[in-house]
Amino acid sequence: MKYEILLKTWCDGLIERQIVDAHDKNMNGGFLCPACKTVHGRGDNAIYAFYYMFDRTGEEKYRKAAELCFDFQENFICDDGGLYNDANVTWKAITVFSAISYLKTLENFSEHIRDKEKFVNRTSNMADWVYNNLTLDFYSNINYQCATSLCMALAGKYFKNDDYIKRSKEILDYALQNITQNGLLYGEGHPHSITSEKGCKAIDIGYNVEESVP
Repeated sequence: MKYEILLKTWCDGLIERQIVDAHDKNMNGGFLCPACKTVHGRGDNAIYAFYYMFDRTGEEKYRKAAELCFDFQENFICDDGGLYNDANVTWKAITVFSAISYLKTLENFSEHIRDKEKFVNRTSNMADWVYNNLTLDFYSNINYQCATSLCMALAGKYFKNDDYIKRSKEILDYALQNITQNGLLYGEGHPHSITSEKGCKAIDIGYNVEESVP
């Protein structure tokens, strides 16, 4: 219950900062960051949280916020199904986090999605991009591989795709090989096995908790 109260607080805070009537219609649905004074591209990661709150409360503002997020994300879609991280950044590996948000929404709250066909098609395109690009040798910190394992598991289940499931297991097996004796995931560096002069592994506790463990 405490977590749900916190989630509602966060969702309400995002809605307060969501652009809904901009002169430039492409800005609608984004969140105006009070710290950076800009609109970041990864706002659609909140879609799952908004649909969760709509399911729990029935308040239409949460579904509307999710739909605005979905529309805003069209500004960052690439022809190959990937998503740009931000308006001025061409990094597309964050597609995996958007895909996870969409897949969790489809798995749990698909009955609340009013344009389900469009939602499913975009999710399918993102899942394909993840499968084709975020391989074990993709140049990134290990949290992306960990997230890919979850994404492929969810996509494999929803789309009944055995290739996705196989990829998920392959990457999970790899990630589990990168655990220190005291249970910390390492690989937040290049290569993942990099070790400092003092024998320390590349570990990021925040990423472990927020992006890798799930």
